[in-house]
Amino acid sequence: MAQIYEIRASPGKGEGVFATKFIPRSTLIMSDNSIFPTSVQIESNPIKLYVAVLALSPPVRAQYLDLAHTTNVAQLHVFRQLAMACNTGQHAISDSLLDEAGKASAIFEANAFCVGESNDGDSNLACIALQATRMNHSCLPNAHHEWNAEACKLDVYARSDIQAGEEITISYIDPLQSRERRVGALQTGYDFQCDCVACDLGTIFGRQSLSRRAQMQACREMITANPRDGHLDAVDFDPMEVCFTALCTLMEDEGLTGPWQVEMHAEMSERWAARAQYPAAIARREKAIEASVLCSGEDGRRTKGQRQLLEQLKALRDDALLRRGGDG
Repeated sequence: MAQIYEIRASPGKGEGVFATKFIPRSTLIMSDNSIFPTSVQIESNPIKLYVAVLALSPPVRAQYLDLAHTTNVAQLHVFRQLAMACNTGQHAISDSLLDEAGKASAIFEANAFCVGESNDGDSNLACIALQATRMNHSCLPNAHHEWNAEACKLDVYARSDIQAGEEITISYIDPLQSRERRVGALQTGYDFQCDCVACDLGTIFGRQSLSRRAQMQACREMITANPRDGHLDAVDFDPMEVCFTALCTLMEDEGLTGPWQVEMHAEMSERWAARAQYPAAIARREKAIEASVLCSGEDGRRTKGQRQLLEQLKALRDDALLRRGGDG
């Protein structure tokens, strides 16, 4: 695949990734290798992480250790103490190695992409992709990433049309939060304050975004408070459908179409399926596919996964109809 981006200086942000030509929505921008053979637990043993870093080829290791991280002295001390606590070997580790292990952990913390959960569900999994990690953050990003577990790659797609020379951005955090929560998450996790169009209260869009995202957060909290595995009769469930619809409308108005809409439609589909309301579940799954095609293309992994789930729903619907006919 011909490279359609370049890495260069981004004013006030260090390095960034920029489009070298027009990139249509749903285009696969890059498929970036994870530098580790398998995804790594974010809460993993710092010593084991450092051993994995030492096992990298010298050029790749040098690139890893050159990645940006804003961890202060106090945080590095914490990482160092954690490394000491995880050192259960018989041989003492030198202070210099502990400091290097702390730095490796700090880099990992600042640059890793969360790609799922461990098999036991107790921890998150993450990867380091050296090209993708150069992408800067926006609360209204023009790209998004998907994990390709089989190939151990991070796929980055254009969420919207990207003009030549435009910076390619992703969201480091959940963008459907209120501005207050986003500011806190970015400050705590990445030590910077976002100045994207959605965070700029000096513009009309920024002020409208402030209201829309507060409403998005309220909708999601209402949805979370009504789990799909609870007892939900028709009266209780109707407001959730209204809430989901309102959330999707807010996302469209905000310009946050794409993977987040896929997740919302998929969640609603599963809620309807849990009540054996298969026509409604199928309708929502089809909307999830429509949203996925727009951000990941017809052949994207996300789209293929949604199509498989749609076929499963159709099979459940057909089986229910057969059983109903037999009962009659």
